[in-house]
Amino acid sequence: MIITEQKPVQEIEENVKKYKNVFVIGCGDCCAVCKTGGTEEVKALIEKFKEDGINIDKSIVIQAPCDQRVSKRDLQRVKEDIDAADALLVMTCGLGAQSIARLTGKKVIPGNNTKFMGIVYGMGTTEEVCIGCEECVLLETGTCPVVLRKTCKDCGRINQYDAKACDQCKSENLEITNEPRKFVFRT
Repeated sequence: MIITEQKPVQEIEENVKKYKNVFVIGCGDCCAVCKTGGTEEVKALIEKFKEDGINIDKSIVIQAPCDQRVSKRDLQRVKEDIDAADALLVMTCGLGAQSIARLTGKKVIPGNNTKFMGIVYGMGTTEEVCIGCEECVLLETGTCPVVLRKTCKDCGRINQYDAKACDQCKSENLEITNEPRKFVFRT
């Protein structure tokens, strides 16, 4: 699953205010699980906009915006609204945002930051397990070495898995951090 986090509402609002007519697109798949762009989150964000004096009331949640076949089909239902929009606020991962931009030719305002690919243990609890490096070695290692980090024993900074020295204090006293990063998303 693609793990995302919602950008700060203030940042989203600053970007939305630059346009007269904005249409909101959510993700019914990964972002719904992460609680960053599903039906509930899109409704809540539109409600927050109204409270803050921003008039946006049209939206759609597409099951898998990164799948252009699905997006193309679903966007046909709101074609007039998309055509009338100056920009699209896209509450998806970077894949969905780029897919929507390519399909519509519209300016896309990303509402989320893409974090990583991970395993979902429960609603909002995930573990980073893959960064899509194109050189999978799970057969040999059992765990993706790229998501593992090296912690500097001298300054505590977390460095990339292949670091020879700390990028902050230049110490070579590094220790592999065996636990991938785990995240709990709060709503």
